[in-house]
Amino acid sequence: MEKYGTTLKETLTEPQRDLTAFWVINRQLDSVELLRSFLGVFPDALVHVCRNLYFGEADKFELYNGSKTRKSIERTGRNLDFPELANRVADKLYSDRLPVWKALAGLPLGDRAELKRWRSLCAAMFGRVLPKERTKARQETGGDAALHCRIAVRGDGAVG
Repeated sequence: MEKYGTTLKETLTEPQRDLTAFWVINRQLDSVELLRSFLGVFPDALVHVCRNLYFGEADKFELYNGSKTRKSIERTGRNLDFPELANRVADKLYSDRLPVWKALAGLPLGDRAELKRWRSLCAAMFGRVLPKERTKARQETGGDAALHCRIAVRGDGAVG
């Protein structure tokens, strides 16, 4: 984080942009430690922590929930719960490298229903923290907050 974080931090000053980060965590200590490292490099960033519910319900994130890091986040950011996507759908998106919009056009009916359910939950989660103007603009252009919710393999190996 220290090696490349400084480059990003310096680059953000050129267009006079503030950094807002959605930091996805699992229940393990490394998630909290990596977040703490990020906050050390970007102390002024607005950070929202997303508990990846693939790893269990929000109350199971005991290491983070009881940490000083959580208290630090809550001074300016929010704690969000990133919804779990059914394994069968997550595996197809990852294995076939499918973007959500393409999967919605080509997956079987049941998988599309699950993906729409998940996308709706993502939109609601991001809607809690995104400015209303951005959400409205996405809706007017045929998009929504969930379209920007990408399937990614995280350092912990999970797909979410």
